[in-house]
Amino acid sequence: MTVTSPSTFTYTVTLGSASTAISAAATWNPSDKDSGVTLSGGNLTASISASVGSRSVVRGTVGKSAGTWYWEVTIDALGYSPGFIGVADSSLPLTDYIGQTSNSCGYWIANGSIFVNGVAIAVTSSATTGDVIGVRLNMTTGAVNFYKNGALLYAASVGLTGTQFPAVQGYAGTASQLTANFGATAFSYDDKDPNYPATGTIIVTIPAVVVNYTYTYDVGGSAP
Repeated sequence: MTVTSPSTFTYTVTLGSASTAISAAATWNPSDKDSGVTLSGGNLTASISASVGSRSVVRGTVGKSAGTWYWEVTIDALGYSPGFIGVADSSLPLTDYIGQTSNSCGYWIANGSIFVNGVAIAVTSSATTGDVIGVRLNMTTGAVNFYKNGALLYAASVGLTGTQFPAVQGYAGTASQLTANFGATAFSYDDKDPNYPATGTIIVTIPAVVVNYTYTYDVGGSAP
C-alpha cells in the first residue's frame, strides 16, 4: 500500500474460537499418582496431602506430543504449603515438585514463581482459593503459558519435548484440593490475551510511505 497523503486506517483482528481442550475424556490418573493424592469427582478433583517432608504429584490420563492444547485447574482449597500446577513428562518422580526437572514446568501457587529444571525463571502473582489457573501447552514450540482468571501470567518458552501431561502437586500438612477441567464442560476462560488490541487505528502522517502491516494472533487449539 502506498500512501500519498496523510491518512488514517482502521483495523479489526478476529480472534477466532475458544481453545481446543486437551481431551474431554481426560481425568487425573489414579494409576499415575503418589499415595498422598486422593481422587474424587470422577477423578477430576485431587486432594493432596503428602507425608511429612515429602511431595505428592498426580499426572493426567492424556498427554500430548504435538499441537497446542488448553485446560484449567480451579483451586478449591489451599493446604498449609500450596504446591504446583503445570506440565510434566512421565520421567518426573511422583515425589518431586513440578519444574524440578528439565522436561517439566510448574507454576508455584504460593508465590507465582515459574520453575523449570529446579530454577525459578520468573515470578508472577500468587493464587488463592477460588482462582482458576489456565494452562496452554504448545508442543510445536515446547512452550507453556499460565493464566490466572483469564489473564496471562507468563509465557514460558522452555523447550519441552516428548509427551507432556497435565500435573498438579502438593506438600505435607492440610490438604490442598484442585479440580481440573480438561474440556468435559465449558471453560471458565480461554487463553486469548485480554490485553491484545482487537481493534485499533493506524495514523500515517508522512506522505509517500509504503506501509505493510501483517497482524497474526494465535488463539490456541492448533500449531501456530
